[in-house]
Amino acid sequence: MRNFLIILFYLISQPFAFGMENVFYILHDNKKEALASIETHTELTHVLIAQAYYIDQIGFVSGKVDDDVFVFANRHSIKLFAMVTNKLFDADSVHHFLSDPIAQQKALNTLLDECKKNNFAGIQFDFEMIPLKDKTALTQFYQNAADLLHKQGLMVSFAIAPTLTDDHFTGLYQKKLYDVWQGAYDFKKLGEISDFVTLMSYDQHGEGTTPGPIASAPWDEHVIQHALKWIPANKISLGIPTYSGLWYMDINPTSKKTSIQYDFVDYKTLTYILNKFKPNVQWDNLNKVNYTFYEFGSINKYLFIEDALSFKAKHSLAKQYQLRGISVFRLGIEDPAIWEKLKDKVKPWWMFW
Repeated sequence: MRNFLIILFYLISQPFAFGMENVFYILHDNKKEALASIETHTELTHVLIAQAYYIDQIGFVSGKVDDDVFVFANRHSIKLFAMVTNKLFDADSVHHFLSDPIAQQKALNTLLDECKKNNFAGIQFDFEMIPLKDKTALTQFYQNAADLLHKQGLMVSFAIAPTLTDDHFTGLYQKKLYDVWQGAYDFKKLGEISDFVTLMSYDQHGEGTTPGPIASAPWDEHVIQHALKWIPANKISLGIPTYSGLWYMDINPTSKKTSIQYDFVDYKTLTYILNKFKPNVQWDNLNKVNYTFYEFGSINKYLFIEDALSFKAKHSLAKQYQLRGISVFRLGIEDPAIWEKLKDKVKPWWMFW
């Protein structure tokens, strides 16, 4: 009996021996499609994080979780988190907020009331575009939030930017990115005070870059390896994108100059492009993504594809490094075939608490 109890305790303390936690994001603009996509896959859906609240510079909280998301989560007994962001991801506004303890307390009190009223399982804070100079202030705000919410039995999660290094940069672009976005997250501290973090491992290439994968497998692996220096594997949820990227030359609407433009492409649009132009899609075995290019208006457009194959490669990395699970950003725009890649990853309900 004693040996059985020891083994049982060990299994319970190793929450990923039987599978991984699947977290999915629902945003306001495609909520209907998102709920439809998981209607027949609820057994694979462990946590929903719904776009919800915005905090402005004076600590005023606006927004809500849509009623039909509540109904869906309750009907299927799925844990529901509210996403909380700094309004418009504006650096000046969030600096003002992080410099004002009264505004912060006002916001946290409002969020606690919302959690109690709506019976949320927890909150995920997704503060972005935080300047490096505000790193200490952001960490303190997150500490205060975790202390307050944990005392009420609520779970606390933080979305954090992907980082490859803390102090060495391969170029000025990487240093600027670190200074204005990546560097403000104290991985060690946030790992300690959170129930889990979502590692936003996407946009390796995106707006302002040359064409390339949204998240290549080697880059994702480096991001994971760096995070593991500071955060336990069982607290890391690997962010996996469901959108593809399209690059082309055009006139910038702001500067009126010719420059490389980037478009976010959902799977429905991707399918339309492939059917219309019938380009030669090729598999990049190093980066684990499909890519192609096609001519439009005598100019080439370059397309890097996030589909079930690239999803599988990133999901395999999460499994390889025994991470807590994955955070899929976002529902309703994905390649439907990704669900097939998840079917053998169901986790017993008691493993999530």
